[in-house]
Amino acid sequence: MCAGRTMEGAGCVTWWGFSPALDLLSSGGSPTSQPVRVTVPSQVSLVTLSAAPFGLVSPSCPARQEGDVNVLLIGSGDPRHILKTVAHLGDTDTLHIWVIENSLEVVARQLLLLYLTLKTETFLELFGNSKIRSQTEQTLRCVASQLSLSVTDTLTGPTNPCLDTTHLRFKDRDELDRIFKQWVRPPPPPLSMSKVWDNRVRQHLGTRYDSRLGCFDWDLNMQLHQK
Repeated sequence: MCAGRTMEGAGCVTWWGFSPALDLLSSGGSPTSQPVRVTVPSQVSLVTLSAAPFGLVSPSCPARQEGDVNVLLIGSGDPRHILKTVAHLGDTDTLHIWVIENSLEVVARQLLLLYLTLKTETFLELFGNSKIRSQTEQTLRCVASQLSLSVTDTLTGPTNPCLDTTHLRFKDRDELDRIFKQWVRPPPPPLSMSKVWDNRVRQHLGTRYDSRLGCFDWDLNMQLHQK
């Protein structure tokens, strides 16, 4: 398969990351004592997540100082690094994670998955499946409604005290609100995921479409499975 088709197969939106989950606090390298300033381009979106409910810091703070840990994630695609890092966080540490993505759909999905972290079955179903159960759909609509209220600051209290979207531009907040509302009330007519997936595979494989099962099995065993 040519390089162009391989890149097209990955898609233009990174729904899943391409690396294993990492504990960002034990990935090597010594903590810096110098201030680290982050310049965010206008075309990307910045969301702040904190393991402490109060006292969010600015990007100009040191990467580590007196128990405070600042981590910048760019284009991670999903919250795997966040979850593994939080799982190994010490009781005395305060973690601030700055997430930058070039697609607001990815930002919305990360917020959704982090909201559902403790609902294991729902998390895995939404993380890996294109078709979901009716009860999962109800949960998705409920959570999307809460996130919509959170990003537009229309709630009397924060939906999640560990989430800060104040660094987003107003038009980005409006776009996030539109995405969440689309999850609550999908526009008619409903899409057939089977047809969408089939069209995607036809476009990606081209003349190899009729041998797609063999192509998938080859990619699984030769590229995804560790040797």
